[in-house]
Amino acid sequence: MLLPLPSPAVAQGAIKWRLASSFPKSLEGLWGASPTLAKYVNEMSDGKFTIDPFAAGEIVPGLQVLDAVANGTVECGHSYGGYYIGKNPTLIFDGSLPFGMTPRQQNAWYLYGDGKKLMDEVYDGMGVVSIPIGNTGGQTFGWFPEGDEVTSRFQRHQDARCGFSAGRYCRSSA
Repeated sequence: MLLPLPSPAVAQGAIKWRLASSFPKSLEGLWGASPTLAKYVNEMSDGKFTIDPFAAGEIVPGLQVLDAVANGTVECGHSYGGYYIGKNPTLIFDGSLPFGMTPRQQNAWYLYGDGKKLMDEVYDGMGVVSIPIGNTGGQTFGWFPEGDEVTSRFQRHQDARCGFSAGRYCRSSA
């Protein structure tokens, strides 16, 4: 998960930001990071910096969070880099690459292997700053019943995929 932020600004007095999330409130495991972050920022600043989190669709659609931050519609957002590989394919490395690193490996690469430095170069070109606020781990490709139904489903593209794995999936089943 990511927290894109606009370039820092110096402000006097209380600060109030809106956070647009790519996740609906029904996905507590993903959505829950946004209100938790907002709570901690508020507590650490003694109420001088508040962040109001909004679920997917409340301000912008879930897959437009990066654009909303970049163009100033909201001050910050919570999303997954892999949703935006159409803008830049390298964004998959800021999230979880299917069949890629484990969460521990991803964090090690990001924090100690120049991963953050490399991702900062990508996000600089978009006018945002990325701060990790969690790691759900890589997506599996799926579990399928045995038999001809699997091949048939591949051919009809009936299994849901997002981002990078969707591209690999569609090419392999064409």
